[in-house]
Amino acid sequence: MITKVIGISTTLGMRNLAIRNLARISSNLYHLNIRQQEVLQSSIKTYPVSKNFHIVKFSTENSHRKPIPSVQYNDVKELPNHPEKLLIDVRELQELEETGKIPTSINIPLASVVQVLAEDVRPQMFLSKYGRRKPTFADEIIFTCRSGKRALKAAEIANAMGFKNVKFYEGSWEDWVKNEQKN
Repeated sequence: MITKVIGISTTLGMRNLAIRNLARISSNLYHLNIRQQEVLQSSIKTYPVSKNFHIVKFSTENSHRKPIPSVQYNDVKELPNHPEKLLIDVRELQELEETGKIPTSINIPLASVVQVLAEDVRPQMFLSKYGRRKPTFADEIIFTCRSGKRALKAAEIANAMGFKNVKFYEGSWEDWVKNEQKN
């Protein structure tokens, strides 16, 4: 059981703050090389301490989350024909400049996924920055990176935020390049 005392902003709201803290904890577990199957998360419980502070408990037992599905090269290759699906590359901008990117993908670095997909980001701001409509909780979002590890992490974060149709490109950029060279 991981317990953390956090400050609550009246404008931010408890749900978004809990999701952001869950994403930080999940990221820390990732950096400790704890695999997805080992990290089991259940409900988030809050206990008021005062008007501005709550104790939030994140349990790592008795998960009810289902595994994040993956997509393959052919699925990603068809994305230009499916503008309703969003492909998010979570690599850093420098990595994209060195290697290139998959057509139709937008870049949201892994460290920014929570902030960019948060409910308090206005759809007009998302559209003007990324040239795509901000996804709803029901829209299909596919995450990609260099090899697939960060893509899976981003998909888990989006899933924890409430997005219901998230996937990750298992081979990501490395698989894309290998398959494009064959064709």
